[in-house]
This record gives sequence, structure tokens and C-alpha cells, in this order.
Amino acid sequence: ARKKALEVIKNFSIRGIGKNVKIREARTRRIIGERSMPMALRELYPGAIYLHAGETYLSKSFNFREAILEKVKDEGLKTEPLRFSEPEILRVYEERKAFSTLLRYCKLRIKETVHGYIVKEILTNKKIRVEEIPKLEYTFITNGFVFSCPELSLEEELLIGSYHAVEHALIESSNMIIGGGANEIGGISMGASGVIFVYDGVEGGNGISNLLYKRFEKASERALKILEACKCKRIDGCPNCTYSYQCGNNNKPLYKKGAIEALKLLITGEKAKIRDFSDEKPYI
Repeated sequence: ARKKALEVIKNFSIRGIGKNVKIREARTRRIIGERSMPMALRELYPGAIYLHAGETYLSKSFNFREAILEKVKDEGLKTEPLRFSEPEILRVYEERKAFSTLLRYCKLRIKETVHGYIVKEILTNKKIRVEEIPKLEYTFITNGFVFSCPELSLEEELLIGSYHAVEHALIESSNMIIGGGANEIGGISMGASGVIFVYDGVEGGNGISNLLYKRFEKASERALKILEACKCKRIDGCPNCTYSYQCGNNNKPLYKKGAIEALKLLITGEKAKIRDFSDEKPYI
């Protein structure tokens, strides 16, 4: 019992309550840091460029217990994981109406999968190449809420892009509503179904998504204002409106006009029920 208790204390981190992954320097095998799951998976997969104490490292291996990093020359590059998440509702804590849409605050099981990464230039964000890696999967329990956007009359690809953009806009605009912490919130748009999950991105939950659940109306109105105020003419939007640096789908597909329409319908009271999403591909 004492040994188990010490292990629990050893694995505790204020960043979240997921198990910690040790970070070792490849040449010396010295531990230079640690990251808690699931964040470690998103940052330390093989091939990831990782910055630590002003130095640039390249992840050579990752096994959920430790990551082996090799110090490399800084070439002004960064990596972003290609990933997807699959949600499962374990328990509904409570529900409420927002506008005319039902929100359900739930206990969730999230299975997160990293299957590759994108290499980009830091200064220009220019894509250099895309690499696939053997799938790495991690499942964790957290809290979050689920709701459904109103139905739109669009072809499937634009429909998926519309709801995906709503998910991005809602989370990225939430900093002003909940006082920060948007980078600790995960989101999943379930394809063309219009069903969107918003959850705490740390194991066990940290209460951030609950703040957004309680202030959903303000967050939705803020998201719409940001989308409408952006002057970009791109169909998919831009980093100032629809893009998310946390997106595991390389910010594809996105449809700005459809997201604006969906949010307007949501805010004006268009009814939307949580539809079946079991056969839908998840977008984050």
C-alpha cells in the first residue's frame, strides 16, 4: 500500500492528474523533464520537435513511460501532431437548455490517437512535409459537455466543415468568457451530425469545460462576433477566425460561412436535438 501511495504521489502533476512520462536525453540518459498524459502523447511522439530550457530536441522514441530525446540544431522548424479523438459518454451529470439547444454535462471516456505529424517553419507556418507514424493510442476519463448544432442544408463536406469551424470558434473564443484556459480544452466535432463535444483536456478533468458549459450562451455569441468581424475572404477562414493551433486535422475541413449560419440559428433559438453520431468521423 505504501509503495502504491508513493507511486501516486510521484506521478502527480499540477498540469493534470494523468500519469507522467519521463523525458530522457538520448546521449546521457539523464531525465531532463516530464509531461503528464495525454499532453505527453501530443508533444513527444516519435519525430516530434520539442523545446526544453532553450534547447531543441527531436523525439527518437516514446512508450508511454518515457520519451528519448536527442539534442539537435535549431533549424526554425516545429511539428504539429496529426490526431483524432473518439468520445464515449459514461454518465450524464446534468443537463440544461441554452437558447433552444440541450446541453449535457457528462463523464466521458476519450480515446486519443496520434498517427503522424506535420513539419512547419516557425516564422511563416509554411508546411514542409507530412509524416505518418505507427498509431499511438491513449484512453482517459474526463468531464465535458455535448450539444448539437442546428441542421444546415449543405453538401456533406461543407456541412462537416461548418460544424468543425463552430467547434474551433467556440473553444478559441472562450478565453475572454472563462478567463483563460482554452488551451486546456479539447473539442470533437462528430462529422456531419452536428454533435460537438467540449471537454477538459487533462485526465480526471479540471473544471474548465464546466465553466464553458455554464457560460455557453455568452461563448456562442462571442464566437459569432469573432467570425463576423474577421475580414478574411477565405472559404475556410483564417487563423484569426476559424483556425485552431490545437487542431489535429491540419485545420481541414472548415467552412466559415456555414459556421456563421449555424451559430446564428443556434442563438436565435433554432431547435437542435443530439443526433446519432456513431458512424461519423471525428474532427478535432
